Amino acid sequence: MLSAIIYSLLSQRQLQGLQKPFYERYTQAHASDFDPASNTHTMENILQNMLETIDRPIIIVIDGIDECDDDSLNRLLGFLKTISRSASGLKIILSSRPREEILEQLDNVARIELSSGSKRDRIIVEKHLERLTYLTPDLKTLVRENICQRAQGSAIWTQMIIELIKTHRIKSKPSMEKFLNKLPLPRELSEVYVLLFSRCTSNDDENQKLAITALKILAVSQRPLSILELAWAVSLSLDQNVMTVDALAELVDHQRVMDLIHPFVASPDYAELRKPQVRLTHQSVKDWVDKQPIPKGSTLKETDQMDHTSKTPDAFMLDICMRYLLLDDIGNKDLLSEEQAAFAELPQISELSCNDEESPEYDPKCTWESWEDDMAKFDPVDRGFGEFFVYASCHWVDHYGCITVEPLPSLASIEALCQAGSTRLRNWIQQNSRPGCTLLPRFEFASSLYDPLSITSI
Repeated sequence: MLSAIIYSLLSQRQLQGLQKPFYERYTQAHASDFDPASNTHTMENILQNMLETIDRPIIIVIDGIDECDDDSLNRLLGFLKTISRSASGLKIILSSRPREEILEQLDNVARIELSSGSKRDRIIVEKHLERLTYLTPDLKTLVRENICQRAQGSAIWTQMIIELIKTHRIKSKPSMEKFLNKLPLPRELSEVYVLLFSRCTSNDDENQKLAITALKILAVSQRPLSILELAWAVSLSLDQNVMTVDALAELVDHQRVMDLIHPFVASPDYAELRKPQVRLTHQSVKDWVDKQPIPKGSTLKETDQMDHTSKTPDAFMLDICMRYLLLDDIGNKDLLSEEQAAFAELPQISELSCNDEESPEYDPKCTWESWEDDMAKFDPVDRGFGEFFVYASCHWVDHYGCITVEPLPSLASIEALCQAGSTRLRNWIQQNSRPGCTLLPRFEFASSLYDPLSITSI
């Protein structure tokens, strides 16, 4: 990269005065029996001297700096900081996926975050559609509207899908509609994902097992996960012997998880570890992840090992949720303290008011999160239930209800999780009726009325 920048400067007609000093320094270095182009320190010195002698504005643009290996990345960022202070007319523009290590090193640097948007997607689609000159206006409109709806900010997916249409030479409306309904994962894009995955995991077996487990979890999760929720779920999935929340907490390494999958997730805020925000960048990533086998050993008992490749995504996630809810702590202590339980039993303001004019005006666009924003809340983590308890309690039944093919969930685990009158059943039901962790439940779901058969029937 340093060589490329030096070559770019030497190629500028306005900077021909740089060529003779460079040749002299390069020849002098070569006389010392080593190749200057392969010596980072020498190239840094040459480039720094060149930039300090230029008396006009210079802009260096480096695209995709996160694709450097870690050693090169750290060395390059350090050098760029140095020359930006010594060369007065220099400006440096870097583009990168939102990787925590890079963001930390560039903490005080001006930053622009390019989030996806329908307007940006439409511009990209329009640009690529210019190559499909053979399409009729009606077909162009059909392709444009369909691709714009599914682009979700992925310019590379947009480019490859339109390239695929061009390769297939689709010209009839029925054929185009059939193609757009299926929208296969382009082989070239799959190869890109394989290359990115290999690079991020350094082709290490343990890294790959951890990364694909995390991506599998995100591909089937019912909502965006927080960074900590994801890390806790991954750690539980890959360790069959953990039995307590504290033991699981010692295994969690959220920074490692995010570092291994950062190209595949949409711009997370690393300062908000508990904010539900982590999701895959695009549907094509999910399609690619779904084709990858579940890591052998993940959430599977020894008797299930032979079925690990046939396990459905929901069965995979259900195993993680159930194993979490079956941890010893979940069945040994109450989720709500006595004071919190008493508060939850108090009548709501609307029940005490007899004046209809005092009731809040109905807003059909109001979300549960907005409605509950000012309500009193509790924190399951403070009660010792860990970071994945909320998701497991609220969504294990959703994954359970999606399983229609074998292998079916373990009935013994279902019975243990839904044992009538148990503390475990009461805890997850109390959380299930409070997805936003408010003391007042969103809906009634009395644990005393349910048992394994009724939960399974629902």
